[in-house]
Amino acid sequence: MEYKNYIFDLYGTLVDIHTDESRPEFWQKIAGWYCAYGAEWTGEEIRKAYLSMVREEEEKLAALNGSEFPEIQLETVFLRLLKEAPKKEAKPGDTALRADGTAIKKPSGKRLETAWARATATFFRITSRDRLCCFAGVPEMLKSLREQGKRVYLLSNAQSVFTMLELEKCGIENCFNDIFISSDRGIKKPDPRFLQELMQKHAMDPAETVMIGNDPDTDMAVAAACGVRGIIVSSDGSDILSLLP
Repeated sequence: MEYKNYIFDLYGTLVDIHTDESRPEFWQKIAGWYCAYGAEWTGEEIRKAYLSMVREEEEKLAALNGSEFPEIQLETVFLRLLKEAPKKEAKPGDTALRADGTAIKKPSGKRLETAWARATATFFRITSRDRLCCFAGVPEMLKSLREQGKRVYLLSNAQSVFTMLELEKCGIENCFNDIFISSDRGIKKPDPRFLQELMQKHAMDPAETVMIGNDPDTDMAVAAACGVRGIIVSSDGSDILSLLP
């Protein structure tokens, strides 16, 4: 069956990725980043604090938006880890030194804090990630759909601060008519409001719309809740090209 609107999940559907945040060495590197700015965590301390703050922020957001599936922006947690370190915290203007002897200053002011949180997020993601690439044929498939006059959308449970850079790295950032990332919306699949917002924005007819993803509990569940057909694909990319009309 052909459709007018093709809505894709990202990770495990279009893109092959592997991250590992369980290794002690990973958290030691994150702690080292923070220590350079005067937030003197150990690897185990920052791991526990990170997980605790994520839970706290999710609970606060759920209370605000009423969703069972809240999606926070991790930049908030990264800034809290800087400001709420249990040991010495550098004051604005204090400096630490890089390995080459140049000074590192703790960010002060909203603009600098925002930039610092995004840089920290990038370091966090790159340090945890050991694989990132499109599945074979994905860029060509997305291009072909659009050339056939189809509307192609992305609906991803993800952090925008991670995902926009990864879309660019994979070379598919311009392959979509619109991109919805859960951290920008405060909710994630399978909350039906996430998909409904995308469909309402673009006046999609459910009968002309299909949701493609690799997860029955999120992708297929949100499709069913919104009355659109869901097509589940394997997480290794082996059957994604079969979607071409």
